[in-house]
Amino acid sequence: MPSRASTLKQMFSHAEGSADRARCLEAYKEAMAKSIADARGGKVRFNRETGRLAKGMAADPGRLNQFFDNLTKSLPAEQLAGLQADLSEMRAYLGTDVAKDWTPSNPVGGTGLTPYDLVAPAEVLVPHDTPVRNSTPRAKGNGNARKFKRIDSYTNAGIPGGAAAALPFFSSASSTSTWNGLTLNRPPKISYTGSDHSVGYVELGFSDQVNYLAMFEALGFDDLTALSHTALLWSHLLGEERAMLYGRGSGTGYEGAISAPSGVTAVASGSGATIANATYYVYVTALSGPSTGGGNFESVPSTVVNTGATTGADTITITVGTEPAGALGYAYYIGTTTGPTNAHFQGTFVGNQVVIHTTPGTSGANPLTTDTSASALAYDGNLTVLADPAQSGYVARLNAPFSTSNPGSEFDTALTTMWENNAADPEEIWLTGSLRTELNQLMRIGGTGSGTYGAASGYRTSVETGDNGVTMSTTVTGYVNPATGRVVDINVHRFMPNGCAWLRSTSIPIQDSHVPAPSVAVNVQDYMAIDWPDIQMSKDTSTYQVGTLVHHAPAWSGVLLGVK
Repeated sequence: MPSRASTLKQMFSHAEGSADRARCLEAYKEAMAKSIADARGGKVRFNRETGRLAKGMAADPGRLNQFFDNLTKSLPAEQLAGLQADLSEMRAYLGTDVAKDWTPSNPVGGTGLTPYDLVAPAEVLVPHDTPVRNSTPRAKGNGNARKFKRIDSYTNAGIPGGAAAALPFFSSASSTSTWNGLTLNRPPKISYTGSDHSVGYVELGFSDQVNYLAMFEALGFDDLTALSHTALLWSHLLGEERAMLYGRGSGTGYEGAISAPSGVTAVASGSGATIANATYYVYVTALSGPSTGGGNFESVPSTVVNTGATTGADTITITVGTEPAGALGYAYYIGTTTGPTNAHFQGTFVGNQVVIHTTPGTSGANPLTTDTSASALAYDGNLTVLADPAQSGYVARLNAPFSTSNPGSEFDTALTTMWENNAADPEEIWLTGSLRTELNQLMRIGGTGSGTYGAASGYRTSVETGDNGVTMSTTVTGYVNPATGRVVDINVHRFMPNGCAWLRSTSIPIQDSHVPAPSVAVNVQDYMAIDWPDIQMSKDTSTYQVGTLVHHAPAWSGVLLGVK
């Protein structure tokens, strides 16, 4: 299966700026060309005794024969006889074995087994940022589940759905309070709301294998077992990063499967499209993470709906009428005959609506009739919990782009609501790269409040000129919380699902909460590596971890969904 070529930023992640990356690329190409030229020019040779490549000029039989002639002429006659046999043997070896066995067309047939000067160790050009994992506290766990009790509110906490508010006034001359059935002359009792929580520990791990043949062929170039351990480590850590974002469990204490979308409609109307005349049957699934169709992080499909006969110029508008709790996006499947096995994956969308202008494809995967949105082997990630209105501090489905008339108004509303409900004061906003770019442009250009995009100035663009041209930068790196005045950092994450914006608290502004952070990774056994015994012709290694992600205080964070 072909893979997408790496971008310069991925290849040279250490470089600073596009100019530096371009220089790295030129250096890379120059080094590769030199390596090939050195190999073809004989500067790399194969040592048959050690089985490795060696650098340095290869033996030139003509020059060496001349060297031997000069050597024999310079020796006294009494020493020449004893050396002559050895020199003859060396002449024969160099004249036949070196000169004939290793040539650019060796072996016979021209397969070109020319030794190249390969760099050891291998240059691993894989980005491995794990910011959420790095900033999430880790704690030691025991047993098979993590259990904790939580006081969610008490009198006057002002928590929505919590204990009621009351003023502290009372009269000591009258009986005002009931204690265990007794009416006593005391101030009124306060009330509490609380909850018990238990989440099961799950297992995490990956495996890798280095075949003996590959391991020995790499001698002199790289230590493949060490390279395997490194790649395996980062695969595990990157997997844990994804799990902390959008893992969804169905075991003890977890969110479970997402319901199928309901109220789905598929309407053919309008003009200007190129859809072939037919009646199209549509299924929609809800997504719990990034999906490529055919059952990746997907709910069971919706009830089928059809467009009726199209005219060829019609567009098809698919709308999800009732969005299920926890859905981060949607996938849609279309066929010309009813039944999931006749429908094919067309793509995904955020928001509750997508408009189709071209004839649906017929080669995509079919929707699965079994749920894959949650797994009994997984735990709940941050977005999973925050997309649940019963736990989150704020959930809003925009189903639209960011406002162009009042840029940032969505965050104003979210941050203000979270402050008023829980005194939550998030430190970070996490977005996809495209959403941060969109927000950046909107905040720079500004709005009028009347719907006219870009008519009023946002913030000033600073331009710096010099001998090397013009330098301009307008990136929005922070957002002021209108309720508290805190500057909230705006960050991007490569693994953030499309259409999601995460308003994250990394601490709790309650000194006696006994909560180290809103979310904590609790592990019975943190990351470890296992080298398995050699029972086949390979070196096998696995990573292993037992733990879970505990959400002590999800009400101090929130999420925006369906941002187009």
